[in-house]
Amino acid sequence: MSYEIKDFREAVLKNESITPSKEWKIENIPLCMGGCYLYVYATLDNGKTLSENIWIHNCDESRMENLDIDLSDPDADGLNTYIENIYGTDPYKADTDG
Repeated sequence: MSYEIKDFREAVLKNESITPSKEWKIENIPLCMGGCYLYVYATLDNGKTLSENIWIHNCDESRMENLDIDLSDPDADGLNTYIENIYGTDPYKADTDG
């Protein structure tokens, strides 16, 4: 089994394997601010893949720490590089619009 966390643009932010068992859970899921999708995939013995996805709204910035994204803030403007890239602003210039 595996899971992926994707943002609203469908960009994969995290991908990990899960050990299959009769009962399983994913703890401390890393989440993007705002909202993101959680996709869970299971490959059966016959090779068929099952999947399920849900939209999760997140307001806890600390949940972003384990995502595979750039959370640095090189221009020290309070927006991390990942968010600057979404908004199309320059992560190396604090006042992008002058």
